[in-house]
Amino acid sequence: MDDFYSSLASFENEAMRRARMINENEQKTLQSINHSINNDSEQANKVIKKEEKPKNKLFDFSSDSTIIIALLLIMNSEQTDPLLMLALIYILM
Repeated sequence: MDDFYSSLASFENEAMRRARMINENEQKTLQSINHSINNDSEQANKVIKKEEKPKNKLFDFSSDSTIIIALLLIMNSEQTDPLLMLALIYILM
């Protein structure tokens, strides 16, 4: 009977050791996942910051803006609705 209890204790010790190992591996995996997520979000923030261009000017002269400006100049020389001109200026901003 004493042999039964000693083998039971050794099984219990082995089970506890394996449970600790599994827990440690899970913790390491979670830490590495959190670390990679943090790195990915930092890299994404850096990319976003690089892509953002400062808008210090009132008008941003892109291709769309130049087309609208040309329309405004053409419409200014003819009789047009002032609300239409105002709408185009609003779109420019």
